[in-house]
Amino acid sequence: MKTTTSLTGSHQRTFDRIFQHPISHNLEWRDVHALLGEIADVTKEHNGSLKVTRNGQTLVLHPTSKKDVTEMDEVIGLRHFLERSESAPDKPMVNPSDHETDRTREDNLADSQFTVTARKAAEVNEGGLIDPQVP
Repeated sequence: MKTTTSLTGSHQRTFDRIFQHPISHNLEWRDVHALLGEIADVTKEHNGSLKVTRNGQTLVLHPTSKKDVTEMDEVIGLRHFLERSESAPDKPMVNPSDHETDRTREDNLADSQFTVTARKAAEVNEGGLIDPQVP
């Protein structure tokens, strides 16, 4: 798994600029592409787009003639992709043991009984039958 924790030098500066507030206006596409190549799998598609895959997340960057990343939406898209892809995808849940299943059922039953009791008490109190001052 490629992570951002081991970034150094220019890649770290580019990463920081992506998350900079207010949004950086001197963020160059070539620096972004280099960063993404360092932390993700980048493939060039037949239409010129770059497909970036990292930890199960995918981002498609369309070709541009601009030197800098100038659109706020592009920077925010990069931020969201980097945030989503920072950790590995969730692993499938392992079936709990019989003991854990029984314990979960007991907890759910206790919660539902408490909820019914609390609801009945609230209904009675709404009718003014219980004085909140009396313990």
